[in-house]
Amino acid sequence: MSPRNNYLFATSSWFMAWGMQSVGFAWLVTIVLREPAELVGWAQTALLLPGMLFILLAGVMADRVGPDRPALYAQLAAAFVPWILIAALYAGWLSFPVMLVYAVLMGVMQAFVTPARDGLLNHVAGSKVQHTVLLTSLFQFGFQIVGYAIAAFADVLGASVVLAMQSLCLLAGVLAFW
Repeated sequence: MSPRNNYLFATSSWFMAWGMQSVGFAWLVTIVLREPAELVGWAQTALLLPGMLFILLAGVMADRVGPDRPALYAQLAAAFVPWILIAALYAGWLSFPVMLVYAVLMGVMQAFVTPARDGLLNHVAGSKVQHTVLLTSLFQFGFQIVGYAIAAFADVLGASVVLAMQSLCLLAGVLAFW
């Protein structure tokens, strides 16, 4: 596979996993744990706030060490985070604090993957930057929708299956980054 195709595959895998997470996370907090709306807001904040806090640091790191290693390691770490929820589900200790831990960890991984992945764009696009940006956007939104659709069946498939699929998507992206 060409570096550009690997980049597109890795980006698509992240957004598919993020789509699954968007629906699955909200479903676990609202339907499974039956938390009130204000706690759902806090959970979403825990998911998004680390990105805002760490993205500049992550961008500096990607600039200094190169974007390939941070993208690879952050996505690899992110692939293991859903297993916290899978373990909590099987052990019977899924709770709001566990969801917050998951949210913060995934938010931190998002903060480190995003600038590193975006920094790779110029390296893999060559002279076709606009074409690669177009393809990346199409793949991102398309696979995110697929992720939403998969997670929409969480009540049928089970949360553990959707979380395992999320982890597998992220691992597939790790292989592409590698």
